[in-house]
Amino acid sequence: MLGVRIPPGLPGGLPLPRGKFTTYLPVVIDSTVPMFKKIYTSISGFIRGVITEVGKVSFPSRSETVGSTTVVIVFTLIVSIFLFLVDTILVRLLRLVV
Repeated sequence: MLGVRIPPGLPGGLPLPRGKFTTYLPVVIDSTVPMFKKIYTSISGFIRGVITEVGKVSFPSRSETVGSTTVVIVFTLIVSIFLFLVDTILVRLLRLVV
């Protein structure tokens, strides 16, 4: 028979449905709990998780931020001067050749 074979279900999971044009939803919807309560519970759990993770973040001090910014600006200036010099040299070499 030609077509796509549906693989067997995972151990301990829901069995895959058999038949044409079927979809597999790994989430079982419990009809005893209203849908808005499930949505509220999942959103509030997400927000609690975000607050917990933000509490673990260590923000840099003002002096660390100023130091890092200074390093980035100086490095950018050095690279831009280097690229300017390389570009100038290459332009002059091309003018000699052409």
